[in-house]
Amino acid sequence: MLFLACLLCLFISTNQVQASNLLAKLSIGYDDNVSDRINDAIKSKFLQCYLTSDIDVLPTQKTLLSLKIQNGIKFLDAKEFANEGIFINNINTNVSYNFLGFLMPAFIGEIKTRTSIHSRDDVVPSEESFLRGLVGLSVKTFISKDLSVKTFYNYRANNFENFDQFDRQTHELGIRTDVKLLPNSSMNLQYQREIARFNKWSEGILLRKDSSDILTVGIQTYQNLLLDLSLSYENNRSSIDKYSYKGYILSIMLAKAISQNTVFELYSFLRTRSNILIIENNATQIDMEDEEKGTVTVKISRDITDQFALEAQYELKRNKIINEENVYTKNVVSVSALYRF
Repeated sequence: MLFLACLLCLFISTNQVQASNLLAKLSIGYDDNVSDRINDAIKSKFLQCYLTSDIDVLPTQKTLLSLKIQNGIKFLDAKEFANEGIFINNINTNVSYNFLGFLMPAFIGEIKTRTSIHSRDDVVPSEESFLRGLVGLSVKTFISKDLSVKTFYNYRANNFENFDQFDRQTHELGIRTDVKLLPNSSMNLQYQREIARFNKWSEGILLRKDSSDILTVGIQTYQNLLLDLSLSYENNRSSIDKYSYKGYILSIMLAKAISQNTVFELYSFLRTRSNILIIENNATQIDMEDEEKGTVTVKISRDITDQFALEAQYELKRNKIINEENVYTKNVVSVSALYRF
């Protein structure tokens, strides 16, 4: 946080801020399976508040430096969680430079934390506390006005408070090609190799190492209908055989203006996995909250004034434990008020 404060002071002192936006969001909602359980689901109402700040600096035609800061808190009323409060903090930065008109190197960075606090020490949290970090470098080459190629490298680190076996460091290396098909649509093809090291594994060995190959094809439209549709094939090989798998990922993001001030949004994420080695009576959960088998989110937002907006959202999640037929379902509904400063 001290480093962040120094950055903000530097931005203000140099007077290079081109644009800034501060958004406050207050939500009330209901979750019918807070802890993602197959049996004995816990239901709870919740209240959450987010404050998001977007800052663009270095206002030149060739250089962009953007900073996004998000702070949030969520309260649950379920007695099982003893007045649980969840704090979320997220810092993103993006730096890019247009070099010679056809080369664009870029740097991205992210730090995200989630902390759960309770009024009693013996409470199992509804959401796992974690610390995550990301740094990435990429170079995008514009071969023509309709064709570009980007190579990238990302390093990710995940540290969970109570799930040490899922603490991991991941290296990602890949290449992506974007082709403009029509004036308002494009297509992309991407290959990515991921190598993950689980340094605190507890199944008789000290290290678990996974290697994944991911091939993705996608299409985007961006005129009357904003659509981003992608299909991925992943092949994961693990030093622990039962965690090797093959599968597909289908992702859909859609946005459509249904009136001058009202927008409909849809996000859907579906994942299928086929484990290479099946072990009977193995009920180990390998997926964390960011790796669900299926998610569908529907959102409708309406601008009341230039600064004030209302939003309604429904979210459905489905997941299952490996080699078990039982699938847990999670439904979350919420309404929100947003104010732009």
